[in-house]
Amino acid sequence: MSNRFLHLFTLNLLLGWVAPTTAECQTSGSVEQLIELAWEHNNLFHPRFLLPEKKDGKDVEIEKTLFYFNKDENNLPPTGAALNVWGIQQKMRFPTIYVHQNEVTKAESRMDAEEKKIQRLMVAREVCRQYYNLMYYQQLQFAYAYLDSIYEDYFRTTEQPAGTAYNFRKSALESRWQEVRLQHRQAQLSAIAALGSLKMAVQAEIPFSLDQLALRKVPSADIQVEDHPGIAYFRQAQQAGALKTKVQKEMLLPDIQLEYFRGRNRVPNGPIYNGVQVGIAVPLFYGPQKENVEAARSYEEKVHQQAENYVFSLTARMEQLKTQRIYYLESLNYYEVEWNPTKENTIRAISESFSKGDIDRIQYIEAMERMKVMEINYFNNLQGYNQVMIEMNYLSL
Repeated sequence: MSNRFLHLFTLNLLLGWVAPTTAECQTSGSVEQLIELAWEHNNLFHPRFLLPEKKDGKDVEIEKTLFYFNKDENNLPPTGAALNVWGIQQKMRFPTIYVHQNEVTKAESRMDAEEKKIQRLMVAREVCRQYYNLMYYQQLQFAYAYLDSIYEDYFRTTEQPAGTAYNFRKSALESRWQEVRLQHRQAQLSAIAALGSLKMAVQAEIPFSLDQLALRKVPSADIQVEDHPGIAYFRQAQQAGALKTKVQKEMLLPDIQLEYFRGRNRVPNGPIYNGVQVGIAVPLFYGPQKENVEAARSYEEKVHQQAENYVFSLTARMEQLKTQRIYYLESLNYYEVEWNPTKENTIRAISESFSKGDIDRIQYIEAMERMKVMEINYFNNLQGYNQVMIEMNYLSL
C-alpha cells in the first residue's frame, strides 16, 4: 500500500466518521427560535377568521335609545297652546335573550383562542418538519461525500494492473462510484431544497447558521389527546350552538317597550305633565321564527357530529402514530444498542486488515461502504422516527 493512499485513507477515516451525527454538535440557534420567528412573520398561518376579543356585554343586540320631541297642535289643551313633549323610548328583547347572547359571545371568544392554539401547532409542526429534514439531508450529504472521497482517492492514487478479472472489478467499482456521486448530488440538492422550505415556513431569513447540524431524536412532548385545543374548540362550539338554539327559542317571547316623556305649554307658570308608557310586542305569526329555531337545532346537531368525528379521528391518528413510533424505535434500538457500540471496533478491524495486506483496496472500500450504508440506514430510520414524533408533538388534522 502506498504511503499516499494510506495517508488519504486515514484522513478520510477521521473526517468521514466524525461527521456531526450526535447531539454533541452545537448550533447558534434552535428550532424553538425558528418557531417563534415563524409565528411573528407568517400571517398565512394566523387564524383567518379570528374575531377580535370580545369583552363581557359587547355585541349584544340592544336597539338604540330613541330621544324625541313632539308638538301636536291637533290636540290642544284648554289653554289653547300646543303641548311640547320631550321623551325617551327604549325597545328591548326579553331580558334572558341578552344573557344568553352574552354567553354565546364568550363561547365564541374562547373558540377563537383555541383556534389560535391550533394554528400555532400547525406553524410549529411545519417548521420542525423542515428543520429536521434539513438535518437529515445534511447527514446524507456528509455520508455520501465520504464515500465519494474514498472512491476518488482510490482511482487517483492506485496503479491499475492488467487482467480481465481486475477490469471486471474495476468496472463494477466505477459504476458504484458514479451511483455514489449521484446520491451525493441528490443529497446536496435535497439539503438546499429543505433550507428553502424552512425559510418559506419561517417567512424570514434565518438569523443564525444552519450548517453542521446534528441529527438527533425529537424529544416527546407527552401530548394527551383529551387536552388537545381542537377538542376544546369543539367543546366551546357545542356550547355556543346550544346557546344559539336557546336564543332563537326565546325570540318567540314578547319584546318590551318602555317610554317616559314630559310636556308643558308655553304659558306663564304652565304645569309640567309627566307620562309613562309600557308595552309588550307579541308575535302574531310564529312561522318564520320557528324556522329559525329549526335551523339553529340543525346547526347544533351538525356541530355535535363534527365534534364526535374530530375526537374519533384525532384519537385514531394518535394511535396510528404510536404504532409507527414503535416500528422505528425497534430499528433504532438495534442500531443504538447493538450496531453503534461495535462500529468503531469494526472500522478499526477493517483498517488493520487493510494495513496488514489481508484485504486489498477494493475490499477495503467495499467494507467501508457497507459500514457507511449501515449508518445511512440508521439516518433513514431516525428521520422516520423524528417525523412521527413531530406529528405526535404537534398533532392536528
